[in-house]
Amino acid sequence: MDPKIEHPQGASGVWMWLGSALALIGLACHAAGGGAPAPPAVISQAKGPLAGITNWAIQRASLDAFGAIDALLASDYDVLVLEPTRTVRGQQDFAMRAVVDRLHKTAGRSRPNKLVLAYLPVAQAEDDRRYWEPSWRPPRAPQPSNPSFLLGPDPRGWEGSYNVAFWNRSWRSVLMGSKEALVDDALALGFDGIYLDGVLGYSDPTVVAAAKKAGVDPAQAMVDLISALHAYAQAKKPGFVWVAQDAGRLIQLHPELYDLLDAVVFEGLTFSGKATARWEDPGGAGLVVREQEREALAGRIVPIVERGLPVWTLDFASEPAQRSQAEANSRGLGAVPFVSRAALDRLPNLASTRPARR
Repeated sequence: MDPKIEHPQGASGVWMWLGSALALIGLACHAAGGGAPAPPAVISQAKGPLAGITNWAIQRASLDAFGAIDALLASDYDVLVLEPTRTVRGQQDFAMRAVVDRLHKTAGRSRPNKLVLAYLPVAQAEDDRRYWEPSWRPPRAPQPSNPSFLLGPDPRGWEGSYNVAFWNRSWRSVLMGSKEALVDDALALGFDGIYLDGVLGYSDPTVVAAAKKAGVDPAQAMVDLISALHAYAQAKKPGFVWVAQDAGRLIQLHPELYDLLDAVVFEGLTFSGKATARWEDPGGAGLVVREQEREALAGRIVPIVERGLPVWTLDFASEPAQRSQAEANSRGLGAVPFVSRAALDRLPNLASTRPARR
């Protein structure tokens, strides 16, 4: 979630819409226990390849758990965001292409065939990925990192994950330009697009400090990276779609992203969860988002919806009433909700004891 709270300025009609939307959120909070859902306060005018999507889901780990693939096949989600899995060291033989092909043959709620997007952390390196070489080491004083684009540990506490200088050419080569690169791998596996996580990394203090030292504007560098990835993939597979999580503040600063993204995702509109929590942990869902933060997110969502770019939301709820509340709040803003638990290592109705990884 974006920790910085800034209300949009100068967006036509934003506050008129926002007043109605926030009033709806208040009604949803009051009536979370049941009753007919209120009509949306903001009517989506979504355009583009993801305009007709009515539901979506994300699973970032444990596709090899018992029953995981069957649950995905049996689900009615229009879009599934999945960890490609074979990019993890030791799992390169996982039959991801076959899984994607099977999912394409099953219907979503409003589509004759599901769309499948590859989850890609665009601004973080992970030490259990196949690209992580034996000589790599994160920075530990007084020793510098190797390679130099490794900046520091994930601020949310993910062990083995490190922020990167994403403008570095060597990091770009991890993402694209070879058979083993992450975007190239997603293309080869038959994915329909990429789900970019970590876009907000441009605002991390360690990244900002490194960018300043390098004479780089980190926000512009993130836009440039997304643009380069977009152009590279489109040249290889026209129609390849791009969804970015936590890009609301960046698109406000750089509206050229409207031409590069097919949807944006806002995390924690109503409920959040601790990032490192296991599925069963009580802290993994149901943490109420502060009203000031909800208002800030709503203030970013409304102008994007008004521009016609699809908006999805991701909330972490632990009870049915919370799920209903989160879904009503999202739809009230013209967005498409998904509600799960922070571990994201299964669909909400799939029981498993497997621990989560990123």
